[in-house]
Amino acid sequence: MTASARESRLFVRTDRSEKQRIELAARLARQTVSDFVRVAVEDRAEDVIATQFQTRLSADDFSAFHAALDAPDEPNEARRRITDSEPRFIQK
Repeated sequence: MTASARESRLFVRTDRSEKQRIELAARLARQTVSDFVRVAVEDRAEDVIATQFQTRLSADDFSAFHAALDAPDEPNEARRRITDSEPRFIQK
C-alpha cells in the first residue's frame, strides 16, 4: 500500500525514552518512524490474532491428534439412541 493510500491515523503517547528508542530503531532499520511503528504494530497484531485462531502442536502431539482422527469412533449411549430411533426426515 502506498503512503498516499493511507488515510487513517493512529496516535500513540510514549515517554521520552520510549520515543528515543523507537527513533533509534527506525534509523537502524532505515525506515521512517511512522513506517517502523506501523510495521511493528502490524506484525504484533498478526501474532496476537494468530494465537487466537491457530492451534500449534508439537510433532508428537500432532501425531497423537492425527491418530485420534483416524481411529474409529467408540459407540456411546447418545449414538445408540440416534441410530436405534426412527428417522425424522425422509428423503423423497
